[in-house]
Amino acid sequence: LYPIFYGWYGQFSNLVEISAQMNYSIIMWLFWAIVYKCMKDSDLHMDLTKSGVILIPLVVFLSLATTTVLFMFGSKPSATVIANGVAWEAAYKTPLASLPE
Repeated sequence: LYPIFYGWYGQFSNLVEISAQMNYSIIMWLFWAIVYKCMKDSDLHMDLTKSGVILIPLVVFLSLATTTVLFMFGSKPSATVIANGVAWEAAYKTPLASLPE
């Protein structure tokens, strides 16, 4: 879906984030599996399966929630830099209407 959503507006937009969110969630799931392995010296996937299959969707949802919270609050510094960069470029870019033909 990434190429379709990217092409929808012809540039990166929030629509692209919909398709990218699942990739981020998978990466977060693997991150928590590694953290679990380091802390417990056991495999998260096997322990969840032994404890009950219903725990797997719960942990997947928690991974998705972790990703969402990190992007909501952790993205402020990046968003500020991007907004400042766009404003700087717009201030120094010659408007298209004033360019010679």
